Amino acid sequence: MTRNREVASRRSLGTVMLGAAFSVGMILTSAQGFAMDNGVYDSGKTRSELEADGYKCEMAGVGFFECTKAGSQTYWCDSHGTCQPAPLRGTPPKRTIFKAPTTILQIK
Repeated sequence: MTRNREVASRRSLGTVMLGAAFSVGMILTSAQGFAMDNGVYDSGKTRSELEADGYKCEMAGVGFFECTKAGSQTYWCDSHGTCQPAPLRGTPPKRTIFKAPTTILQIK
């Protein structure tokens, strides 16, 4: 009877250990996904280079700068000075707005 309890206890401990190892493995592999490069951010230009080229850089948020120059591409820079071209902004689609009639029709 005690032998059966020992075996059951070891199996339970083994199952817990296996579950813990699996959980740690899943956490480590999912954390690695967040650390991967999610795209090209560096355009090869720094904020100081843009300012030397005549761009005006203004703080647009915490650790975020927008560098503009008349007639040139707008750049977004982070607090480390790494910059990327700002996404293109299209014009919103024109919507037809229906207006209520301004004349009153008389029915005879």
